[in-house]
Amino acid sequence: MLKLTSYGFISLALCAATTVASASTLLVKTTAPGFVMQEYALYTTCTLDDQGLLIKTSRLNGLSSKKTTVEQFSVVSIRKAIADAATGTIKKPDAQIADMPSTVYQGYYKKAGGKMTKVFLYEDSGAPEQNTYNESASAMTLRNFMDAVCK
Repeated sequence: MLKLTSYGFISLALCAATTVASASTLLVKTTAPGFVMQEYALYTTCTLDDQGLLIKTSRLNGLSSKKTTVEQFSVVSIRKAIADAATGTIKKPDAQIADMPSTVYQGYYKKAGGKMTKVFLYEDSGAPEQNTYNESASAMTLRNFMDAVCK
């Protein structure tokens, strides 16, 4: 009887591991504080995958947290928006200032061969004239979507 129970547990663990391993990242929002005192250097990452998991992580001076929630959204719509954003033109400022805080938005999609491709959406450096952005309307939509779900 004990053997059957342990096999069930092993099967359940393998099933969960397979589900997590098969998830693909769709969107990522990361923030970095720039040059500040260690006590203020908060780094955050918010990741949305195609299984509906929204994972928020925060790190500050040796402390860290991770929160996972399940979201309901249209994977097809998000993948289409990422593919549209991949065709956008990236606009960079003439000169970039180092050590500024930044928030970076990126999307990911699989090409026909199965290779994951990163799509740059936006980088906010706190000064509008210093921001780098993707001119695609879909890139702005995805950025606003991530702002909404990553609160």
